[in-house]
Amino acid sequence: MAHSLKENPFLLRHSAISLYILILFWLAFGVYQESGMEYVDIIVYHGLSITVFYAALFFLSDKLDFSIHSKTISPAISDKYKYKAVKVLSLVCFTFIGFHFVKLGFVPAIKAIGNDSMLEIANIRRDITAESPLLINYISSIILKGILPFILLYFAVKNNKLFFSITLLIGSFYCFGLMQKSFIIILVIPSLIYVSVKKKWLYVFTNVLVIVSVVISLGLIANQGDSPELKSKKPDGEEKVGVLDLVGGIKDRVLYVPGKVVANWFQLIPDEKPFLHGDGYNFLAKLRGREYTDYSVELYPIMYPEYAEVGYKGTVNTATFVYDYANFGLKGIMIGGVFLSLFMVVLENLFVHDQLLKFSLNLFPMVLLSSTALSTLLFSGGWFFLITLYILFLKKDY
Repeated sequence: MAHSLKENPFLLRHSAISLYILILFWLAFGVYQESGMEYVDIIVYHGLSITVFYAALFFLSDKLDFSIHSKTISPAISDKYKYKAVKVLSLVCFTFIGFHFVKLGFVPAIKAIGNDSMLEIANIRRDITAESPLLINYISSIILKGILPFILLYFAVKNNKLFFSITLLIGSFYCFGLMQKSFIIILVIPSLIYVSVKKKWLYVFTNVLVIVSVVISLGLIANQGDSPELKSKKPDGEEKVGVLDLVGGIKDRVLYVPGKVVANWFQLIPDEKPFLHGDGYNFLAKLRGREYTDYSVELYPIMYPEYAEVGYKGTVNTATFVYDYANFGLKGIMIGGVFLSLFMVVLENLFVHDQLLKFSLNLFPMVLLSSTALSTLLFSGGWFFLITLYILFLKKDY
């Protein structure tokens, strides 16, 4: 592996940890805006500890020459059959999308158009998952966040304009139909990064146009109702009605809200809510025969009581290390940092010769660590499937 270190600039070779440190600075800025310096030291503690863990684990992997070759972890399949397999996989996804809308009995976003109640619109969006079986929700999440983003990237890499366009059209309609603006970002970002670097401007224009169209459409649908009591009690405390207001709201969500939520969790735990001692991890709670406690749901009415009073049910997802803190305090942040560092070392070794694909596939999931637990992001968040599909269909041996 030593030659790889010489071939790649330092920040490029260690881009995962570098990006994560930048994310911590971004969160610290939001925390400072919300609560001053009171909790910034926790983020500093996490940043220093994870840097040390990463350096130690990377040094160990380098000494042991820990490299990952596709021939050792994926079957020897010719490119022609891989190409056919991805096409079949895309057709399976399209079939499920049709089945899902039939199962719901409607396309939620279309049903919400013209509705004059913001609360009713919010309930339509909530019922998409609340009224669906767990298995369907899980498959939908994997397809939207893992499989379809990879398929879009794959067809962009192979320059198959027809299947790229079909996948983008059906996938973007699925995102629109399920009324989540984040879905279209997750779907398009991997291919958008790739085609931007490759200067495939037609692909770039198409991707950007689709993102903007879906985000603005869903924003206008969500704000079309006439419910003053709900509008005035949004988490950011502002009324969003027009395109410019929508853009301003997105800016606030990006710049301030993730850090604000981190600060709010620190304010409430353990003063108002106790440390969970492992019950905040679903898999660990089940393993121990205990009831799982989801603070992202329980803290919502505490953080936004006025909004909850009018019937809105939401969640306050937060950064991955905050979930560790909610379970075990500072000790949890340290333990979680070890696992996150190990994951980043594996990621760097897996993509050591594919820097562009590393950024394309992993940049946005890395950013989502600011608002999602690593375990959630890997599995129901689709990251594990993105990586697996890369190994099966795009990773080359060097």
